[in-house]
Amino acid sequence: MIRQRLGAWIDVAALPFKLGSDAPSPVILMFHSISDNPPSVIRSVPAPTHRLSVFHDFVQWLAPRARTVTIEQLVREIQAGTRNDAPTLALTFDDGYRDNYTIAYPILQRYGCTATVFVTTQLIGGSYSLTSDMIREMHAAGIGFGSHTVTHPALTQLSSDIVELELQQSKERLEDILQSECVSLSYPFGDHDHRIEALARNAGYHCALSAAVIHRLDELFRMPRAQLRDWSSSVNFAIALHGAQSWRRMLHLAEAT
Repeated sequence: MIRQRLGAWIDVAALPFKLGSDAPSPVILMFHSISDNPPSVIRSVPAPTHRLSVFHDFVQWLAPRARTVTIEQLVREIQAGTRNDAPTLALTFDDGYRDNYTIAYPILQRYGCTATVFVTTQLIGGSYSLTSDMIREMHAAGIGFGSHTVTHPALTQLSSDIVELELQQSKERLEDILQSECVSLSYPFGDHDHRIEALARNAGYHCALSAAVIHRLDELFRMPRAQLRDWSSSVNFAIALHGAQSWRRMLHLAEAT
């Protein structure tokens, strides 16, 4: 556990260097459930979670310090070569838990932030999952949506035919709900390789997100993501937003809160 936590901190801190840019590099953060009592929908153990208080404090801290964008907007800016002086952050949620609507969504609205939710479509309408109406309401308010496959499998363990079904059927289900094109994908468990990336591209996606920070941001079918540690601290928040910028700069931002 200590090794995993240390590795996660190093990953977050190294992110801008790995992206190879002197300017502020956009950062993608990965969340799942936002709850003090996380549901177990997909896994046999409770879902990865952030406490409500931590998420609220982070978004409140973030709003005046950065611009938030959906994944679709971020990809458009990357492709256009757009540079922003302000820190840019894309908040993402995997699986499609109902608390993304009941807890996270009101907090995002309150502070004028946006996000992208990647939905496991087989779970839509379940007891702990988003409903179609919730998805439509959030999307109408500017929240992005993408596919997290149909059944949340480890894609590299499946035949190409089955992977194609997972990618295409989930894409079509979301497009039917939203009446707009679904162009982004998040790999379940962060599990992908060159074969899966090619299948995602062939299925009509414009980008796909990993669960690691070792890739370049412009590698659109293995886009990097970091995770916020589940504790309320300006230093923790600054690390997530600013990564490997100097400790002096990071601590200055923390002290300014």
